[in-house]
Amino acid sequence: MYCRSFIWNRTIFHLFRYDSAIKGSFDNPAGFAALLSVGLPFCFSFSVRYKTVFWVALSLILFAITFSGSRAGIISVLFLTLYYIFIRFKTIILSKRKIFITISFITLSSVSLCLFFIKQDSATGRILIWQNSYRMIIENPLWGSGKNSFKANYMLYQAQYFSENPESRYILLADNVARPFNEYLSFTIEFGLVGLLLLMGTVLILFRFVPRHYSPYYGVVIVILIFSCFSYPLYYPLVLLIGIYSLSCISNSIPPIIHLFRGYLFRICLSLLLLSGIYFNVSSIWFELQWKELIHIFSLGNGTEIIKDYKKLYDKWNGNPYFLYNYGVLLNNLQMFDDSNVILHECEKYFNDYDVQLLLATNYYRMQKYEDSKKHYFMASNICPNRFIPLFQLMKIYELQHETDKLKKSG
Repeated sequence: MYCRSFIWNRTIFHLFRYDSAIKGSFDNPAGFAALLSVGLPFCFSFSVRYKTVFWVALSLILFAITFSGSRAGIISVLFLTLYYIFIRFKTIILSKRKIFITISFITLSSVSLCLFFIKQDSATGRILIWQNSYRMIIENPLWGSGKNSFKANYMLYQAQYFSENPESRYILLADNVARPFNEYLSFTIEFGLVGLLLLMGTVLILFRFVPRHYSPYYGVVIVILIFSCFSYPLYYPLVLLIGIYSLSCISNSIPPIIHLFRGYLFRICLSLLLLSGIYFNVSSIWFELQWKELIHIFSLGNGTEIIKDYKKLYDKWNGNPYFLYNYGVLLNNLQMFDDSNVILHECEKYFNDYDVQLLLATNYYRMQKYEDSKKHYFMASNICPNRFIPLFQLMKIYELQHETDKLKKSG
C-alpha cells in the first residue's frame, strides 16, 4: 500500500513539473493548454442537447489542461466556467448575486494561491520579467518602442537590473527571455498606452453587446483575455485563427458593424490584404525550407560548402532574427570571426540575449580584441548572472593581461 501511494505521489509530482508536463506537439505546455482552452467554449454549447458528448469532451479537455501543468489554462477555464454558469442560471444568480460573487472570489483566490506555490520559482521569475517590462514601458509610455522591440531590448534591461542589484533573489532564476508572459505588457511595450487604450476600447465595445444566451464566441474571447494575463496564447497561429473567427462571428451580431462589413469597399480591401498576406507567407515558407536544408548540410560538417548559399539567403532575408544568429554561428565555426560579428551586431537590433552576447564576446576573444570581448562577457554575465562561462572567460582575459587585482576579484 505504501509503495503504491509513493509511486502515485511521484507520478503526480512529475506530471506537474515543467520539463515533463504534457505538451503535445507544442514547444511547451502553454501552447497545448491554450488550444484546448479556446476549444472548451464550443464544448459548453453541447451541454443541453448532447449531454453525453458534452461530459466526455469536458472530462478529456479538463484532464489534459490540468495535467499539462499550465496555470494560465486552469485559471482561464475557471473564468469560462463562471461565465457559463452565470449565463445559464442568470435569473437565480442575480437574486443571490452576493453569494455568487463571494464563492467565485474565494474559488479563484484559492486556486490561484495553490497554483502559485506549485511552481513558485516560475511565478517568481515572471515577477522579475514584469518589473523590467514596466521599466521598458516607462521609457516610451505613449507610443511604445515599435514592433518586436521586446525581443531586441528586454535582455539589456535585465542586465541593467542585475548590475544594479548584484544580491538580488532573482539571480538563480535568470534566463533568456523572448516574451513577457503577458500579452498586454507586450502590446504596451510595442505600441504604447495609446495602443493599449484602443485595444481595451474595442474589447469594451464588444462586451456591450453580450447576448443573453450562452455564446461560445464570447467564451473564446474571455479565455484569450484571461490567458493573456499570464502567458502568450496569440503566439500560436491556431489559437489566433480561432480568436479571429470568434471576433468575426461576434461582429456579425453587432448592428452598426454589419453594414460596414457588407460594403464592397471593405470586401475589396480585405481581399487585397489577404492576397498580400498569402504572398508574403508563401515567400517566408520557401525561405524557411531553404534554410532548413542548409542547416541539415551544416550539421553534417559541410560548412565551407554552403557559405555561398547562406550569403544568397541573407540577401533575401525574410525577417526571422534566428537566421541571423544561425548565420553568425556558421561564420564562427569557419573562423570568420569579423564577418560573424557583423551579422551578430545586426541580429542585436531584432533579437538580443545571453547566447548572442556570448558569441560576440567569443569572436572578439579569438581576434585578440580583449577590451571588446570583456564588454560582451560582462553583458552576458549581467544578463544571466548564474552562468559560469562569462566569468571564467573574463578570468582568462585578466590573466592574459596580467591584471592581478581584477583576477583576484573575479576569482
